Amino acid sequence: MDIFVFGVGRSGTTMVYSLIQYMLGKHFDGQYRSTYEPYVWNRDIFDAPYEKTLQSFGKTASVSIEGIYNHLQTPLFIGPDYEHPLEDNTFYRHFRAGPPNAPPHVFKLIRGNGRMAWFRRLNPDARFVLVIRNPVDVVNSVKHKFSFYGEDFYPSDFPRFCEELERESQLVLHPSVATWAQRQAEYSYQMSRSALEYAKTDDAALVLEYDDFVRNTESGVDRLCRFLALENRPDFLEKLASPTGPVTAKVTLSRSEFTSIWEYDTLYNELCYRSGLTRGKPSTELLEQYEARFNEADYNPEYDDYTTNRLRLIIRQKNDQIRTLEEKLGTKPGR
Repeated sequence: MDIFVFGVGRSGTTMVYSLIQYMLGKHFDGQYRSTYEPYVWNRDIFDAPYEKTLQSFGKTASVSIEGIYNHLQTPLFIGPDYEHPLEDNTFYRHFRAGPPNAPPHVFKLIRGNGRMAWFRRLNPDARFVLVIRNPVDVVNSVKHKFSFYGEDFYPSDFPRFCEELERESQLVLHPSVATWAQRQAEYSYQMSRSALEYAKTDDAALVLEYDDFVRNTESGVDRLCRFLALENRPDFLEKLASPTGPVTAKVTLSRSEFTSIWEYDTLYNELCYRSGLTRGKPSTELLEQYEARFNEADYNPEYDDYTTNRLRLIIRQKNDQIRTLEEKLGTKPGR
C-alpha cells in the first residue's frame, strides 16, 4: 500500500505524515518505506521516521540535486493528460507502486498539490491524503523560516507560478507589487484550491482540514484509519498528544502583513464551503487570535535567516564576540 500525503502548511502536513508512519510501523512491524519532500531532500537519507531525520535538515549532503532538477522541469500545475518527457526516469519511477509483496510506502509532498493528477497517473492504486489549512496561519508559520517558492534552494518558482495561473485566469495578486506575505498566501490558497478541485474527482483521496482534525482528533484519527483500512489503536491518539515537526506558537505577522492577506481567508472560506468541509478555526476566532499580538516588523527577504549571507553575518558576529572575550581575559585558545 502506497500513501501520498499532500499539503502546504509545515506543521499540519508533517503531523499527518508522521502519524501515518507510526500507524504503518505498528501494523507492519516497522517494515515500511518513507519519502519526505523528494523535490528537495535526498530520498535515501529521509527514508526513516520523521523524528529520526531532524538532524539531517540544513545539511548540504541532504539536498537532492536530482529532486531539484525534476522539480524545475515539471510544471507546478498539471492535469492527468500531461505528457512528461521525464516520466520514466529514475526519479519519477520512485513514485510507482512496488511489487505485490513490497512494504507500504508513505510519501510527503509540499510541492505536489498542483501535481496530484500526475502522481495518480504514476501510481493508480495509491491512497491520497490532502491536508489543508487557512492561509493566515500558514503564512504566520513560515515567516522567517522559508519561502514556498524555493529561493533557498534554487531560482524562485514565483515567475512560473504566476505565468501558469495567469494562463488559466486564476491569479489573485498583482505580481509586480505583491509583498512577501501576499506571495506566500497566494501559494497556500492556489495550491489548496488546485488540490481540492482534483480531490473531488478521486475516490481514493481524503481531505483533512487541519484545525478541524486537531480539535476533533478522535474522530479524525478514526476517519483516517478507515480510509487507510488500518485498525485503530489507542496509542494513535497518544502519538498526536506530543508535538511533531515545526511548531509556531507565537504571532510572527505584523499588522500590515495580516491585513494584506486577510482576503485569502475569505477565499479559504469559499473553498471549504464548496468542498463541504468544516473549518476547525472560524474567521472570527482567527481575528481574535491575532488582534493585539502582532509582530512589530514586516518581513524583508533580504535579511532572511536561511540565506548564505545571513549565515556568514552570524559567523562574523560570533567570531567578534570570541575575540572580544579573549581580549578581556587576556588569553587565546591553547594557552
